[in-house]
Amino acid sequence: MVTQQTKTFPNWKCPGPDVIQRYWLKNFTALHKRIAEHLNGMINNGVAITKWMTTGKTVLCQKDPGNGNAVDNY
Repeated sequence: MVTQQTKTFPNWKCPGPDVIQRYWLKNFTALHKRIAEHLNGMINNGVAITKWMTTGKTVLCQKDPGNGNAVDNY
């Protein structure tokens, strides 16, 4: 499942909180089994999830400065 999911990742978009470019996650297929094992451990066995995996940052960019702070302008 990890391999199938990573195929949909855009290669060079901004990395997530782990600071790993998606290109590397996508193409290091030898790691996919290990990633799946860790995720299953977190879900099924109650292994603690580190804070960086559950914290994110959102940056809103204004499309047109002339439209002001309208919600649909971001």
